[in-house]
Amino acid sequence: MVRELAPAFTAYCALQAEAYRRFARLHIADRERADAAVERCLAEAATAWHHILSSPRPAAAVWQILTRHLANQPPGTATLAHVLRVRVAAPTADILLLHHVLHLSPAQIADLTGTDPATITCRLRAGQRSLATTAARTS
Repeated sequence: MVRELAPAFTAYCALQAEAYRRFARLHIADRERADAAVERCLAEAATAWHHILSSPRPAAAVWQILTRHLANQPPGTATLAHVLRVRVAAPTADILLLHHVLHLSPAQIADLTGTDPATITCRLRAGQRSLATTAARTS
């Protein structure tokens, strides 16, 4: 028996799945493994969709599922995400990657991650300061 997906979930996937894949590929060097992690995330989100929709920030709930699936990957080739996460906290590193590598605006990042736009802006600034400080110390 094939379970029909809720139209809202299908629409959500149409809006966000490609950004999820691009983000996952920054964490997992192997494209197939990265895409598979996103598919597992979306499958988990589909089974919990009604619960996710009742949460205060549905996008944040799905983002947490995605980042958990990415974190649970076996170690592989060091990626830009791995290198950046050594220098700044994971949530800040993710925002820096979304903004500077995937070229998403703070508003787009807020929509994708379910995070308040002001928090995105603060983390961007803090991450940039932290990286500048690290670069100054190492040069």
